[in-house]
Amino acid sequence: MAYIGPEPRLGQNREVDDISSGFNGNTATFNLQVNGLAVSPGSANAILVSLGGVIQNPGTDYTVSTSTITFTTNPASGLSFFGLVLGQGIDTATVADGALIGSPILSGPSVTGDLSIADKIVHTGDTNTAFRFPSADTITAETGGSERLRIDSSGNVTCANDLSVDNDLKIDSGFGSTTTVYGVRAWIKFDGEGTVAINGSANISALTDNGTGDYTVTFSNAMPDTNYAAVGMASSNGGNGAIAINTSSHTPLLYSTTQCRFCNSNTNNGTLLDGGAIGAAFIR
Repeated sequence: MAYIGPEPRLGQNREVDDISSGFNGNTATFNLQVNGLAVSPGSANAILVSLGGVIQNPGTDYTVSTSTITFTTNPASGLSFFGLVLGQGIDTATVADGALIGSPILSGPSVTGDLSIADKIVHTGDTNTAFRFPSADTITAETGGSERLRIDSSGNVTCANDLSVDNDLKIDSGFGSTTTVYGVRAWIKFDGEGTVAINGSANISALTDNGTGDYTVTFSNAMPDTNYAAVGMASSNGGNGAIAINTSSHTPLLYSTTQCRFCNSNTNNGTLLDGGAIGAAFIR
């Protein structure tokens, strides 16, 4: 079984390495070792100590803390030393279920059963970063003292800021099954009559009016390639409007990772027209 503190060594007495070479009348604390390795008796009563052939009284003449011994009176130069760590029995005092045991420092503990935590797991040295259990059936993650992620009792996941997904993002929301979703990487809604004016947009840094019904958008963040789709809607004076990619001999005039040129045309006769409400989305 695992122990907090030194593990008992049942029935094994161990002679402590001689520390008398450090006795000078000025030093009270010394390291305890057995065969050159640090040893922790567990308490002053678990080590037999003799100075100058006189058995010392544990707790009165000396105290022990982990692998160090501190004498009440500094040992004088020339005194002999003998120490024997006694074979330890098992402490019959047990920690009751749910009892608090202070703040032990455990290096690489292995927990094979349930670990009960009242509220939070805090990052050492960074106390405003934590995993919390703020209410029943709820888990949250905090950084900088603010909640960033929450999983509630219904399994709903709430993210307070941007969510980055390195691989495909898959959802099941009206599709009938889980499927990959593809993002609109940029969109724009603008008034194309007179002096063009953007009503709303995302990932668009500029809109250029090339002439009647002819426009170019510049992306704030470039597309990964030119395999994106441009779709949209438009209004026009004197006919039904529709947007299309500007081409010359079936070749797009400008269809790059940073810009896209498109036009608003009259679906009745193909002439280019300005429109009061033009929208375009770029999907990849």
